[in-house]
Amino acid sequence: MEDQEPWMETEEKTRYVPLQAKEGDLAIFLLNGAHEVVYEGEKYFIVSQGAILMLEREQEL
Repeated sequence: MEDQEPWMETEEKTRYVPLQAKEGDLAIFLLNGAHEVVYEGEKYFIVSQGAILMLEREQEL
């Protein structure tokens, strides 16, 4: 067992935060993980959380 000294670096644990998509976000996702739906002439994709690779959101500064 190691003695913990204040000057020793502590290992940071990886923290995963789920992506919270909002209307207007640009989403990059795996196409094979999505279901295409056409509703009233509009095309929509239903994408599982695990298929989302990236979200891009424009935020006002």
